[in-house]
Amino acid sequence: MELPMDLTSGHGHRTKVVVFGLGTVGKAAVRLCATRRWINVVGAVVRTVVADHGFEGLSLFTDATALLDERAPDVALIATRPTIAEVLPDIERCVGRGINVICTSEELAHPAHEIREALETMARAAGAVIAATGINPGFVFDALPLAIAGAAWDVQRIQVSRSLDASVFGRSIHRSLGVGYDAAAFDEALAAHTIRGHIGFEESVNVIADAMGLIVTRFEESVAPLFADREYVLAEYRIDPGQTAGVTQRALAWVEGTDKAFIEFDLLLHVYPGSAGIQTMDRIRIEGENTIDLTINPGTQAALTTAARLVNTIPSVLRANPGFYSAAELLPAAPWLSNGPPPGAR
Repeated sequence: MELPMDLTSGHGHRTKVVVFGLGTVGKAAVRLCATRRWINVVGAVVRTVVADHGFEGLSLFTDATALLDERAPDVALIATRPTIAEVLPDIERCVGRGINVICTSEELAHPAHEIREALETMARAAGAVIAATGINPGFVFDALPLAIAGAAWDVQRIQVSRSLDASVFGRSIHRSLGVGYDAAAFDEALAAHTIRGHIGFEESVNVIADAMGLIVTRFEESVAPLFADREYVLAEYRIDPGQTAGVTQRALAWVEGTDKAFIEFDLLLHVYPGSAGIQTMDRIRIEGENTIDLTINPGTQAALTTAARLVNTIPSVLRANPGFYSAAELLPAAPWLSNGPPPGAR
């Protein structure tokens, strides 16, 4: 794909964007940015520079500091690692230069109080915005249920279930999710916390609780294997019969004043869901006097939706006051499809 790389157009200054990480989500974000004429992707940070990265005109850097100093972007999209510790150095590099950050780190969706305070102080001092986003956390399991709950008379229970196609992820993510193990190795990896399943359920629970003024008193989470009954040939490796082709994951949360779970999350992921008779979908149910039950069919696609959340949040970030915004505090604007830049940018 050829990217339009000029810094200005007939509509004036274009928003300069850099991308950290050219994995599945990072590449999708670059592709989407290329369709927005008001965005100029001025570089990407990668571990290793490769000649054929699929984007003509896109400069790759292994040195993030060099990229930021040379290209002086307005916004950095960070789509690399799940933990705050892993993404914090890049956040600090960007914010220290007054560059806005939108990041998919799952832990960043709802950081501990002291970490949030530090991020808030850092962002305000630099006049920048740090925004957490993503599909989950950031949308299906928190922001979207909260939006739907806002139309409910009362909320007695929140249930979210999601089944998805995990083939879009590479082998390293599959290993963390729990895919590609035989039974004994799965149990060992789960006990050793090598298998983490989906990261972010606890963050999503706390995003919902904070937004509704509730206190979480108990949280439980479990991961179980789904074994293949046939061979699956993936882009990077093969899954044999008897190995895990997916997992199911469940989380329950109790809040103060309730004796049964107030929040229930269920996730099913499989590398070839159709072959296993699994329909990909998202379902959100807000139980109460006027129960609201919403199904998204065939469901939000993991990589593309995450990339859309990154790119579509840019206009909101450009308009926001400096500071830190968790997953449900700075919703993305509607996709800005004009050739000119979005109005109201700082």
